[in-house]
Amino acid sequence: MVEHQRLRDLSWGLAILVAGCAFAPIAGPRWPDEAPEQAYFARAYDADPANKAMQTRNAYLDWVKQFYSGSDLYPYGWLELQHWLLRATTASSREEAAAKIRRLGQEIAAEWAKDNQLRRISSAMLVLWSEVIQKAVESGTQLATIDKIEADVTAILDRRLPPESISAERYAPWGTAIPEPI
Repeated sequence: MVEHQRLRDLSWGLAILVAGCAFAPIAGPRWPDEAPEQAYFARAYDADPANKAMQTRNAYLDWVKQFYSGSDLYPYGWLELQHWLLRATTASSREEAAAKIRRLGQEIAAEWAKDNQLRRISSAMLVLWSEVIQKAVESGTQLATIDKIEADVTAILDRRLPPESISAERYAPWGTAIPEPI
């Protein structure tokens, strides 16, 4: 029961983070220790002239920090989901799961942190993917689910999959019968 409450709190936290997207990011604490290096995201920012014209580097990096650490509105971010997933993964699969969830977070954060008018990954997708990952852990299908979400992220970024294709039905029934990647 306590674990289900924690999962519900995590989902609500991502939902609150979504609501907070309407406001400018607040400069927060230093870069999260467990997040990928800030230089990776600085290069991603520099490589997108359209986003550079609409958003400062500091604003972009603040959104990346909030993705990983959460915000004042909600203290849970991707790192919390990552920790929870790894605690629930068997020792024999933990290293593979860690590499996959870290890579997925990096790909999502680099796109999600962009200006709302330009990004192809929405806050609603973050909430859905968090819920899908949580359900997949419960059914023991987290590795396949991460692979599916990563394939979808890649397809969205490559413009092979329209963002509006991402829905709960795409991942139903919550990681137990995952559609083939594109």
